[in-house]
Amino acid sequence: MNLLLASFESALGQTMRYMSLLAYAVAFILVISAGWAWRSGRPDEAKATLLGAAVIALAGVIASALFSAGGLPTVNIGR
Repeated sequence: MNLLLASFESALGQTMRYMSLLAYAVAFILVISAGWAWRSGRPDEAKATLLGAAVIALAGVIASALFSAGGLPTVNIGR
């Protein structure tokens, strides 16, 4: 049973790692979009887009911190 649980945690960690890589790609695209909005003369939209990019890029860290603060178990997304 422990082997099955360890295998599940490993698979879940890998899946979360790939999802965080996808989130970084989306955040990168949002940063480019914010630069385009700034250049087009829409600074408010650019600021909101940069804030959204930061939240998306740090979503894994934020969720891990909240789970740790609540005393819940977390899955390691690093190597």
